[in-house]
Amino acid sequence: GKRSIYASTRAEALNRLSEAQAGIEVTAAAATPVTIGEFLAGWLENVRAQVKPRTLESYAGAVQLYIKPALGHILLHELTAAGVEAMTTGMLGRGKSPSTCAHTRTVLRVALAHAQRTGMLELNAAALSRPPRITRHERTPLTCDEAGRLLGSAAGSGLKALLQLALLCGLRRGELLALNWTDLDLSA
Repeated sequence: GKRSIYASTRAEALNRLSEAQAGIEVTAAAATPVTIGEFLAGWLENVRAQVKPRTLESYAGAVQLYIKPALGHILLHELTAAGVEAMTTGMLGRGKSPSTCAHTRTVLRVALAHAQRTGMLELNAAALSRPPRITRHERTPLTCDEAGRLLGSAAGSGLKALLQLALLCGLRRGELLALNWTDLDLSA
């Protein structure tokens, strides 16, 4: 921020101004450069109390598996949008899905936004980078014949009731597994 310097003479004001500028240069030079890997380790600790355990697990996985190996050695202030795009392109080249690449970029973007808020970084390279293109595949529902064969193959297993519910209600796996007895209305 701005800082005012007061003095009784012009010469004294110029002298105080040069002392203040020298102090700023010393402070900037004394700041220890931090690598992306070091920053992310601290960020994960900081964010631990602010997010749900599954979110933290997702962040930590993206950091450990993808971000640190590709970018961890780079100094935080030297990261560029091209570097972030190179990371996601490399992931795609190794067979990772575009949605995994996009999620990894999002985790890095959120972390770098924290660095911006705390004054460690001026520009968020991940926010400036282009996200990988995600193509959506059209899903085709099972035909009645295919649904019948699926239920027939599940006969005698504990999965038949779960599959029937999935087919009749269109519930996804997570929704099915989250059901409780209290969700059931026997009077209906």
